[in-house]
Amino acid sequence: MLRVKDKGLKLSISAVAVEAGVSASLIHNTYPDVAEEIRAQIGRSTRQQRDAKAVELTAVRVQLKNVRGELNAAMTDIATLTSINETLRQENAMLRGAASANVVVLPARCV
Repeated sequence: MLRVKDKGLKLSISAVAVEAGVSASLIHNTYPDVAEEIRAQIGRSTRQQRDAKAVELTAVRVQLKNVRGELNAAMTDIATLTSINETLRQENAMLRGAASANVVVLPARCV
């Protein structure tokens, strides 16, 4: 790893593998402790990546909860507006019929 830095190359698992004359997958699969050490030196340890993903996941879950609440509110509004629209449509049809003199509007019955 020191020779990679001494040559001015960016430290990475691939760079170490090239310097050692092996494949990067060999380092990942056979020497996971070496791979983790390389990740730690470049500031990308598995623990740091996991913690960052956990924080991101928590934020996304909160955002998803908010969006689901907005969706439920919108669906309730749609149902209410659909009901109002249907009532107005029926009332409009009755008034058009009464205005055309083709329909006789009966008085409402008292129960």
